[in-house]
Amino acid sequence: MNTGFRTLSIPFRSIHRLIQSVLPQLRFSFYRHQLLCADFSGGQITSDAGLLPLRCFDQRHRLTSDWAARLTDPRQDDRVRHDSLALLRQRIYQIVAGYEDANDAGRLRHDPLLQIVADQKLGHTLGSQPTLSRWENSPSGRDLVRLNDTWREQFIHLCGDEVRERGEILLDLDSTDDPTHGQQQLSFFNGAYGQHMYHPMLVFERHTGCLLAARLRETPPVMPASCPCCCAWYRVCSPLFPA
Repeated sequence: MNTGFRTLSIPFRSIHRLIQSVLPQLRFSFYRHQLLCADFSGGQITSDAGLLPLRCFDQRHRLTSDWAARLTDPRQDDRVRHDSLALLRQRIYQIVAGYEDANDAGRLRHDPLLQIVADQKLGHTLGSQPTLSRWENSPSGRDLVRLNDTWREQFIHLCGDEVRERGEILLDLDSTDDPTHGQQQLSFFNGAYGQHMYHPMLVFERHTGCLLAARLRETPPVMPASCPCCCAWYRVCSPLFPA
C-alpha cells in the first residue's frame, strides 16, 4: 500500500549519531534517592533477537547450507563479495523477521543481528537490494528441482522417526494466491481471484507441517490442472515409500 511516505533508508550508525546530536542525555528528577540518567550511547541494537534460536536450529541441521549447495552461482569468483550462502541466509532471515520486501535490505544490511545470522563479521555490510534481486533471479529450473528434492530429504532426516512411529504420511496438496504488482515475470490475471497474481502449488505433510515441494504454475494454465499435480505428487511420493 502506498501511503505517500518514503521508507527511511538511513544506516543504523547514522541514526545513532543523529539522536546523540539532538538528545545527548536525559535526566529524571522524580526519583530523589538516586540520580537516573538515560542516553543513547548503547551502540547498535536490534529488535529481532528472536532469529538467534532459529539460526541455532539451522546450524544444527544444516538447512540453509544444504539449500545453498544445490544452487549454482554463475558469477565470477574474483568479483563475488557475498557468496550464495550469505545471500540466502540474509534473504530468508529477513523474510522471517517480517521484512519481505527486498528494498528493506538497503537498511537491514547494516543490522548487527542479521550480520550474525548470515555468518558474517560484525561491521561487514550484507548484500544490497540490487545484489539480492539479481541473485534471486539467477537459479535455473534444474536448481529449483534440486532444491525441492532437498526439502524432501531434510523431511526424512528430521521427521522420519516420527512418521515411522505414526505409520502414515498424510500429504496436503493445495494452491495459494500470491498477489503481484507491476510487470512481474510469469504474473497473470486470475479471474477466480480477480487480481494479478502468482498461483503456486504447495505440498505439505499434514501432521508435521513440513513443506515438501513448491511449484509455480502458469496462470492461466496452459495444461489441465491435474498434470502438474500428478507430476509433483509422483516426485514427492516415490522416494518417501522406501524411506
